[in-house]
Amino acid sequence: MQLNAREETPVVSVWMITYNHEKFIRQSIESVLMQKTNFPIELVIGEDCSTDGTRKIIEELEQKYPQVIKPVYHKSNVGAARNAYEFCLPKLKGKYVACLEGDDYWMDPFKLQKQVDFLEANPDYILSFHDCKVVDRDNKVLKEGRLAENFKKDLPQESIILGSLIPTNTVLFRNRVITCPKEIFSVTNNDTFLFALLGQHGKAKFSNDVQPSAYRVHDGGIWSSIDNLEKRKSGLNTYEQLYKVIDSKYKHLIKKALFTRRLMLIKQNKSVLDSIKYYINSYNYFYFGNGMYKTWLKSHYDLLKQLYRN
Repeated sequence: MQLNAREETPVVSVWMITYNHEKFIRQSIESVLMQKTNFPIELVIGEDCSTDGTRKIIEELEQKYPQVIKPVYHKSNVGAARNAYEFCLPKLKGKYVACLEGDDYWMDPFKLQKQVDFLEANPDYILSFHDCKVVDRDNKVLKEGRLAENFKKDLPQESIILGSLIPTNTVLFRNRVITCPKEIFSVTNNDTFLFALLGQHGKAKFSNDVQPSAYRVHDGGIWSSIDNLEKRKSGLNTYEQLYKVIDSKYKHLIKKALFTRRLMLIKQNKSVLDSIKYYINSYNYFYFGNGMYKTWLKSHYDLLKQLYRN
């Protein structure tokens, strides 16, 4: 890491939010401080009025590395979305932004250098990402990689917009989004929303030369505690909000996603009334492009099967 002794404009802003991460925040911050780069970086940390010792640890490290660590402290809890997008995002000065939450950590000391070098040489790419391991609260590896082999590849704009799996704590993107539309505060999976907005500006590079980072699963994790049906409903809401703000030339992609996701929810719902509602509402976003015929037919089969059982 190059110390920013002269308060130069950082090349990379590391964007971190944290709440009650006392057991993890030091490791997370130190994984940023260990980065070996030939450019200055900053670490903007949104500390959301934790009730444990998280803030004390940040203050300790801030005193040691004041040129790098730039905390945003809240007097009351504002919630993850406002912490990240209302308070921290506008403060990111870097040409590039790297994402890392306060309970995750990086493992490759050259991660930022490798990703910046690629994006500097390839202006048609908007972001770079890599794989991550899944670990528990004690750093025990639960899963060696989060990405299946068929996801370890570069992504075209369409795939980014449609929500292809991109582990958030692996992403480095060009700082094109200074403010986000208000709709982002109406969704749960804000990262999918953000990446879709970024996908309007370029492709995504899978950086196979970067060691996997660590994605932590623990009792305090919000997204990992939500069941699959609720995650699908949440994803549906995300694309409904995206449809309002996405550029008109990409609306057909969101329309396809909304039509498909509503039809898929028919099978997962235990309530017949909910299934009928999703079937009817899916036609608000009717789309019948390539590959839709089988999905459309299967939705009728699933709905009829539910009606027959009841």
